[in-house]
Amino acid sequence: MSSSLSFCSGVFNEVSGTSARFRHFGSSKSKPVHPQWGNTIVLCGLSDRILWAVFSTNPNPASELVRSSIETGVVLTFDDGPNNDHTPAILDELASSEVQACFFVVGSHLEGRQPLVERMVAEGHQVGSHGWLHERHSNYTDDQVGSSLAKTSEALQAITGIATELFRPPYGDHDARVAEIARELGQATWLWSVDAQDWEEPGAEEIEHRILDQVQDGAVILLHDGRGDRSQTVAALGPIAASLTQRGFTITGLPEMT
Repeated sequence: MSSSLSFCSGVFNEVSGTSARFRHFGSSKSKPVHPQWGNTIVLCGLSDRILWAVFSTNPNPASELVRSSIETGVVLTFDDGPNNDHTPAILDELASSEVQACFFVVGSHLEGRQPLVERMVAEGHQVGSHGWLHERHSNYTDDQVGSSLAKTSEALQAITGIATELFRPPYGDHDARVAEIARELGQATWLWSVDAQDWEEPGAEEIEHRILDQVQDGAVILLHDGRGDRSQTVAALGPIAASLTQRGFTITGLPEMT
C-alpha cells in the first residue's frame, strides 16, 4: 500500500504492533501529530469519534528497541544541556515543585559543568546520554555511533559513578542500527510523545498550553535546557508541574534497561 498521508489529526494514544490509535478532538483539521519518528502512516479513518491510523516502519524496524511512552505516569525530560544559565534555574524549579526529571546531556557540553550533573543526581534526577555532539546519528558510521555513546557514557560515569542506561538521539534522529548499537552498549533509546517545541520560544504560557493540550497517562514530555534561550521554559515549568499534579498525573522517571 502506498502512503499518501503524512499525518492524522488528534493526539497519539497508544501503539500495539504496527497499529496506532488517536484520540479525536472533533475536527479532522486538528493540528497534526506524528506518532513515531521514522514511521509512515499508510491508512487512517474515523470511527466512533476515534481517529485511527496504521503506519509502517522502516525496513529494519527499530520499534522494539525504541520507546516514546511509559506504562503509567508522565516524565519530564530535558535535552541539550547542561547549560550554565538555564540548567540551574530548571533544577531550582524542579526542586520547588518537588518533582524529578530526566536530563539527556550532550557529552561535549560536560567540560566545566560537572557540578551541574552532580547536582542532578544528588537531587534525584536521571541523567542520560544525548550523544557526544548534537548531530544526526543516522548519518554516522557504526564506529562513530559507538564512539559517541561510549564517550558520553564514560564521561558521565566519571562524574556520577553511574553508567547511564538511557540514550536519546539528537533531533530524535535514529534508525534500527543506531538503536541496536545503543542496546549493545546497555542503553535504551528514548524518544518522546509530547513535544512542546519550546525551542521556538513561543512564550511560557504557550509552552504550558502545548503540553497540557497533548498530555495523557504514559506521556514522555520533551523540553530543553540548552542550545538557546530557555528562560521561557524555566518560567513555564512550575505551572506545568502544578497543572500535571492537579490533573492527577504522577510525575515519574524513565524505565531503564532490564
